[in-house]
Amino acid sequence: MRNEDTYLSTKEIAKKIRSQVKEKYPTCKFSVATKSESINIALMEAPFEVFLPEHRKQKQYQQLNQYHLTEEYNDDLTPNALACMKAVNEIVKVYRYDNSDPMIDYFETNFYYDLDIGKWDKPFKVGIKDEKSLNFAAAIAGTAAFKAGKPRIPCQDKDLLSLLEGLQPGEGATKLLETWLENWDMANLA
Repeated sequence: MRNEDTYLSTKEIAKKIRSQVKEKYPTCKFSVATKSESINIALMEAPFEVFLPEHRKQKQYQQLNQYHLTEEYNDDLTPNALACMKAVNEIVKVYRYDNSDPMIDYFETNFYYDLDIGKWDKPFKVGIKDEKSLNFAAAIAGTAAFKAGKPRIPCQDKDLLSLLEGLQPGEGATKLLETWLENWDMANLA
């Protein structure tokens, strides 16, 4: 059954998606663009790395398959990136109506969409590491660590360690650790 938001135009839906993504991930920059009856959502900047260290040199852009947002199909992405893009995908699906049946070549949907990290002509970049961004990234890392089955030991999480990299004493490392632990615990209770 269609909800009332699925009757909106593609531009109106894109506007709502942009607003919700910005609200959920205030320290990240997304591009939400429309073209005809399709919407492209790209993560352009975040306070965390999206590609695993062994893939960072050759990757600055990646198209994602919204039907297969799992580690198995995205083994070059960090848990933070995967968790972020899964959440964005869930936001998009709220506005999507799809009664298609590809087995009989019948397509009925209100819009098509793509999820990307960066763009082919504008690569993803790690954003400025201010206190708000770092705390937000630590929260995502804690939740992603629990969901990935990692133990409740912050010093074993590579994503958290990359956030702590370069911090001087007194620059909030303790707060990042506390945020990571708090979000690991919250994910455990959910």
